[in-house]
Amino acid sequence: MLIRICCAVALLALCAPAEAQEPTNAPSATMPAPGLLTIRPMVRFDRMGDDPTGAGRQVDELRQMVHAAYGIRPGLIAFAKTSFV
Repeated sequence: MLIRICCAVALLALCAPAEAQEPTNAPSATMPAPGLLTIRPMVRFDRMGDDPTGAGRQVDELRQMVHAAYGIRPGLIAFAKTSFV
């Protein structure tokens, strides 16, 4: 029982910095407050098939993406995006 409680507390501590919900595959409509830097690491796995040439090729791709946004003033942010395949 104590292990479950410790795991729950640790999980809540990791989730506490979340500021808002953001869509998974699209830019967010939310912006960080002035002076706040948000970093959003994501891992994505894509399996591409249905080869139009009829050769039956299939590609698996694991991609790590990092989005960073810094609030400059209300309504203005600096945004950077990187991707590693």
